[in-house]
Amino acid sequence: MLPAACRAIIAFDGQTVISGKTEGDNPMRRAILLLSIALCGCAADDQMRVLSTTPEGIELWAWTQAYSRQAMTDMAQQYCQRDGRNAQFKDSEVAEKHLFKGSRVVYRFNCVR
Repeated sequence: MLPAACRAIIAFDGQTVISGKTEGDNPMRRAILLLSIALCGCAADDQMRVLSTTPEGIELWAWTQAYSRQAMTDMAQQYCQRDGRNAQFKDSEVAEKHLFKGSRVVYRFNCVR
């Protein structure tokens, strides 16, 4: 699914082209549209995913450009608090590196009383 900003750009440019209300055939406008579609395609991938949940803990991964370790800790804390427990950081590992997205890091948390 595309981010809202990308959908707005694509929808706006798509309407102007479909409705025939374009004022001239501006190559710069077309280049900006193609660039925005290309950039939005890069950002449309999953940014975070829960890999597994158990009563003992939670395992999830995220791209470092999209989520910080603190954000992942907060999500784990919300999961653990459902059972009246607190999230305790167990470990993390870099699973993949990407030029634009940063690193995909797997985080593991234990739910402790």
